[in-house]
Amino acid sequence: MKSRILLLLLIASTSLLSCKKDKQLAPDQLTVIKSQILATWQLTSYKEVYYEANGTAVPSPEAEVSADSKFQFTDENTFKRFYPSEREFNYTLANVNGKVIMTLDGQPYEISISNDTMTWYIEQELQDQTYVKATGTYQFKKL
Repeated sequence: MKSRILLLLLIASTSLLSCKKDKQLAPDQLTVIKSQILATWQLTSYKEVYYEANGTAVPSPEAEVSADSKFQFTDENTFKRFYPSEREFNYTLANVNGKVIMTLDGQPYEISISNDTMTWYIEQELQDQTYVKATGTYQFKKL
């Protein structure tokens, strides 16, 4: 009797476990961006906002960008800039508090990619008498 109950429990638990489909884990954002970034990108806009000590935002006019401002990401650590002169840069990508951060020349940029648009965002504290903080947003389109 005990063996029949154990056998029934074993069969029931096996059938319950085997019926469940394996959950496909969504790739984390860092992994996604590491694969999406490998392309050639054109800088389409750059905007700065400065902040006064009282928190008032003072937007700057959007900077003019050249159509030649192209960046080619060839691997997970290197990209080339082609304008104003060709130069190679090293960068790293990391997940920091749920955000993907690209470190370039010692500066941390929050990076996101959606469809064929890449955005870099940087925030810096300033030791200026007029402004205490500045932010910069770079927009790129995939070529």
